[in-house]
Amino acid sequence: MVACVGLVMVFQSSDNLAAAYGIAVVLTMIITTGLFFFTARRLWGWSAIMTGGLCGIFLVVELAFLGANLMKLGHGGAFPLAIGLLGLNAYVDLEDGARSIKAAFGQQPAAAYGLPEKRHGITPHASQRHRVFLAGNPDGTPLALIHSLKHNKVLHERVILLTLLVEEVPHVEKERRVEVTDLGNSFYRVIGRYGFMEEPWVKEILALGKLQGLKVREMESTFYLSRETVIASERPGFARWRKHLFALMSRNAQSATAFFRLPPNRVVEMGMQIEI
Repeated sequence: MVACVGLVMVFQSSDNLAAAYGIAVVLTMIITTGLFFFTARRLWGWSAIMTGGLCGIFLVVELAFLGANLMKLGHGGAFPLAIGLLGLNAYVDLEDGARSIKAAFGQQPAAAYGLPEKRHGITPHASQRHRVFLAGNPDGTPLALIHSLKHNKVLHERVILLTLLVEEVPHVEKERRVEVTDLGNSFYRVIGRYGFMEEPWVKEILALGKLQGLKVREMESTFYLSRETVIASERPGFARWRKHLFALMSRNAQSATAFFRLPPNRVVEMGMQIEI
């Protein structure tokens, strides 16, 4: 709302907005042509010559429009470019920040397959409840499980390592929704798959997992997940102001409990601070 009111106050009339509107529309057309090229090549199997020729015709017209609109950069045309650069910077910050967090965590992919065999050595008194540990890495050990073992020295009657993946398709078929792997000694690896147009739901994953032999009592299960607090540091990497921006976006991101629709009264979050 504040941005829209400020935009009206700065430009004052729709005529003054014409330059900004023109360059935004032309750049959107060019982006659409680029997306059409990759769609035709990857999904429809068109040849490079056919796709490139058709897109080339579109680009000749669109680049002519873009050249004409570049003359209006000083008359408001720079505004949509600035907004686009802000969005791009936020996206790049998310990518760089995610890589920094993974590097700081130091994932241990082999540990998940070592835990079942070490169950009796780690915990002589296991809790008779089921624990579901959410893991971002489908091959590694969840950080919440590592911290639980480090501080509590206890494993539980049944441990489920749950990973929810979002694939590059709108919808995932029900047959491919869930994959259950028995790791032995009451350890299970469960991988759920969703399309980017679907909303992940842990309750559905556990229900479908039962059909594949997953032994879980949902009402007696507790969900463990890690919650990271990002701290900007002087460590080499990307600029410090970008680290602060990533920390701000991380704090304001939707919680995993809400995103995966977990029952709030059966969720335990293991908090940790991470310097990037």
